[in-house]
Amino acid sequence: MSVRKPFLVKAASVEDAIAELPSLEEWGGSFDEEVDLFIVSRGFEKRVCAFPDDLVQRGIKVRGPILLGHYRTNGQDNDLRAEELMPLLDAIATQPHLQCDADTPSAVRDAIRAVLDKVPDLAPCHVVFDISASSSTFILSALLTIFSIDRPIRLTVLYATAAVYHTPREDDIGRPAMQWAESNQREQGVSDVGTNELQAGIHHDHLPGFAIATPSMFGTRLQRCLGHLGLDSLNTEEQEIYWLLPDTDSEDHKWRHDAIMRTVLAIMCSDDETPASLPVGSFGHCGALDYKECARLVMREIERRTGANVSMIHMGTKLQAIGVALALSARPEVSLVHARPEAFTAKSYSDGVGTLRRIVFADVRGNVRYLARVGTLQIEAC
Repeated sequence: MSVRKPFLVKAASVEDAIAELPSLEEWGGSFDEEVDLFIVSRGFEKRVCAFPDDLVQRGIKVRGPILLGHYRTNGQDNDLRAEELMPLLDAIATQPHLQCDADTPSAVRDAIRAVLDKVPDLAPCHVVFDISASSSTFILSALLTIFSIDRPIRLTVLYATAAVYHTPREDDIGRPAMQWAESNQREQGVSDVGTNELQAGIHHDHLPGFAIATPSMFGTRLQRCLGHLGLDSLNTEEQEIYWLLPDTDSEDHKWRHDAIMRTVLAIMCSDDETPASLPVGSFGHCGALDYKECARLVMREIERRTGANVSMIHMGTKLQAIGVALALSARPEVSLVHARPEAFTAKSYSDGVGTLRRIVFADVRGNVRYLARVGTLQIEAC
């Protein structure tokens, strides 16, 4: 009779998967490999020019094409900034520029795949994505596409902070954002409320709905997304929403956390009764620059809601969008709901260029596969 070897059965943990993800680091001034695709937004913020200008100053060229995401909003503001951006892109380009509709997920997917399909299969391809002035929809659509491609991909995400972020008037701080002066509203109107076609999810009519939301201080689009999911009339005791709130150590930005909390509480109130706080267990905190913690919390909540139709609403920061995209790539059953503003108020957004940073994913396919294994059983010899 053979002797049985001892073994250990354990579930793959989200903590182990997150530990494999690269960290946000300072921009080193160069790329480790030639660039097969450079993605950038044709936006209105000053920081959209930060990395192109730095690359020009360093004499760095991009081997592959440059893909510009064009927005349907703020055409005049974007055209004005393009007078500065386009000469910089021309200076680093070696091929004609490409463009896509940044507001249409399928257009983003088709444009990225058209380029990467031409890169020989035997060679890993290097994609650089400058998210500095990109919308959440563009970031999520591009990353969901890149994360879904089953071939070796090295992804470098570039991110430039703004030097100055908009601060409302003194008499507006302390009040819900919807009560601020119109000139201080960062976005106007709502359009295109629905599900991102690249992350439609797998939902069943007999299961209850549940949403994970990274809110902003401006709640109009968030309310429309909740209405789309049928979660706009909330019973707070049922905890149908998990709120992923921002966290910061900076006293200069603490008011933003307070403003977002006021917005969430106002959305959850019934009639004139506003709750003093969110229900225990219905929220968590994540730093504005901490994409890994965002991915961990989103994955954790998805795992906890196996008996519900889970949807994701992202109105948070650009770096948090990376964490959301990673979690959703590992969980195709979750739907991604979005809403686009009719216009942004360019003068109430940001100004200048702050710190330049990057994240280098040496093995995108490996990172996504590791996350997809979370919750599965693994057998290890003792």
